[in-house]
Amino acid sequence: MIGFDLKVVGTYSNSIGSNEVICNVGGTPQNIVDISLSSNSAYTINWQSKTGAGSWNSISGANSASYQPTYINQTTSYRRFLTTTELGCVSPPSNEVIKYVYAALTTGAIGSNQDVCYNISPATITETTAPTGGSSYPNYSYQWYSSTDNTN
Repeated sequence: MIGFDLKVVGTYSNSIGSNEVICNVGGTPQNIVDISLSSNSAYTINWQSKTGAGSWNSISGANSASYQPTYINQTTSYRRFLTTTELGCVSPPSNEVIKYVYAALTTGAIGSNQDVCYNISPATITETTAPTGGSSYPNYSYQWYSSTDNTN
């Protein structure tokens, strides 16, 4: 009888950080941290990114457990792969982390000043230009303020 050893190699845990919102048309995202990385063999790391619905591309030099993205100006997704150095097995990808980039918030505008006679109700103040951008688009919340001295 001939005996043999069967060794299973691979990754059994590969989770990375969380999504993030970046406003004002772009910025440098937070570090994408390693949540869990477990393998029963030695491995190398490869990070990938894609913008929008584009294709995944390897990130040159990104080979650590965590990854610090560079400045981005459009929504970008990231994921991590492990390749065992022993047999060259490639793990399934980690979860995707999405760094959402939103346009800068512009506040919009409301109607003009009104002169009102005593005991007469002013006309309804209406929005003349809608707000745009920001992370709440198109679901904005509003807070109204009033002043009798144009300061407080």
